[in-house]
Amino acid sequence: MLPREINNVIQSNLRRIYNDTPADDIITDLLVDSVISEYEASKIKRMDEDRDKNFELIRILKKRGEKDFFKYCNALKNHEAQHVQELGTLLEDQAKQAMNVQSEDSKKGSTQQTTSTKKAG
Repeated sequence: MLPREINNVIQSNLRRIYNDTPADDIITDLLVDSVISEYEASKIKRMDEDRDKNFELIRILKKRGEKDFFKYCNALKNHEAQHVQELGTLLEDQAKQAMNVQSEDSKKGSTQQTTSTKKAG
């Protein structure tokens, strides 16, 4: 499952993801990188509407881990269209920033616990 922070990034960019992701163009990359299975790739390819394909792709991604999300971002960044590359970069940057903030908050919490434990002891 994707961390909450990455889910929030997806949610805040959902409209652009649905409208700008060229699912047909990145499916092969996601398949090769083991982000999606052959069955999932086939299911997506059979869909008629791009928005439906992207909805299914995001549904699958939300069940995967953060490494798979970043592979999805890389597939977007490697696309020939600039606006797709920009979307991949945007998603990756926002996710890294969100994860870094979360990581720093966790460190602060454990530092505060250690400090208060030392004062108490």
